[in-house]
Amino acid sequence: MKTVIFSHGDKGGVGKSTIAAVMVDRIVSQTHACTVIDGDVKTPDLFNRFTGARDVKAYSMQINYAGAASTALNELAKLVEDAPSDFIVVNCPAGAGDTLDALAGMFSESCEDLGVRMAASYALGTKDECAGSLRQSLSDGLMSFVAPENRLVIYPIFQGEKDLFPWTADPARNGYLQSRGMESDFPKLEPAFVMQALEKTAGYFSDAAKRTDIGLTTYARVSVKHWLKDAFQSVDPLLFPNAGMGDGYGRY
Repeated sequence: MKTVIFSHGDKGGVGKSTIAAVMVDRIVSQTHACTVIDGDVKTPDLFNRFTGARDVKAYSMQINYAGAASTALNELAKLVEDAPSDFIVVNCPAGAGDTLDALAGMFSESCEDLGVRMAASYALGTKDECAGSLRQSLSDGLMSFVAPENRLVIYPIFQGEKDLFPWTADPARNGYLQSRGMESDFPKLEPAFVMQALEKTAGYFSDAAKRTDIGLTTYARVSVKHWLKDAFQSVDPLLFPNAGMGDGYGRY
């Protein structure tokens, strides 16, 4: 069965592209193939990272297609249908809900017809309105059309401690958890300059951890290795719900 995973979340700066890149790294370490669909042709972070990477087929398209949402979703569904791999990771642009939410039901039905498992992560922000955005998506947006056991709400800890995220105190959270929805903490990579170096380096984070030509000290490379272990473990329940994934080290 194919699986399509949306890396979704609050608008801008919540780590959607980083989370998606970690998912791709983990998927390839386990299955040796992944299809990447970047939903923003203006700043296609994931497409630029994985174009030409081994075992990855990368595409870029505009999901936020003003006035032509059905055209965008038709193109997305076609890419999923034709994908040569069992896993497809879709990196959602900021404001993706403007297109996805309205037609997510039809896309979900298309996945059912194709026998494709539809899953989604939602990266949270710390602003007051962020909990409301997730609540809306769970009510009648993209997340509402994903089976509860295929949803993962992510706390990107680089933004701050968990209690800074309004979702932790939102009344809707209890219902989400009771419905079998999942949560995880996405780890912070330190020192901060290490993440900056990784963002500038194309390809797999796990490969960058072994490179000596991108300005990382031995300590920094070890920190990437341990960060990736924790990052893999944070997304494993969504990627491989029926498998025990061991220590999380992936390709190491």
